[in-house]
Amino acid sequence: MSRAEVFQLIADEREYQDKVWPKAGLGVGKQTPTEFAVYMEQYLREGFAHVTHNPGHEGLLSAIRKVTALGVACMEEFGAPARPRAQIANARSRR
Repeated sequence: MSRAEVFQLIADEREYQDKVWPKAGLGVGKQTPTEFAVYMEQYLREGFAHVTHNPGHEGLLSAIRKVTALGVACMEEFGAPARPRAQIANARSRR
């Protein structure tokens, strides 16, 4: 799957989240960064639980999509510190 396809999945999930949680939900000042992190942890735990009871990775990958979109929602609301460009330029493989 290409990065563009992945970003589209995230954008679609954010659109879904905004429709499911209008005004009372995501991205409108109702959650703190800590609450976003708790929601993200809970969805990951649900993904792990799915894997323990079902074959394949679909449930976990669905949870990862949700968690990633929640991270985006949190950054939409609160921003995030940028990684310094020099650090990116000087990055070395850890493998």
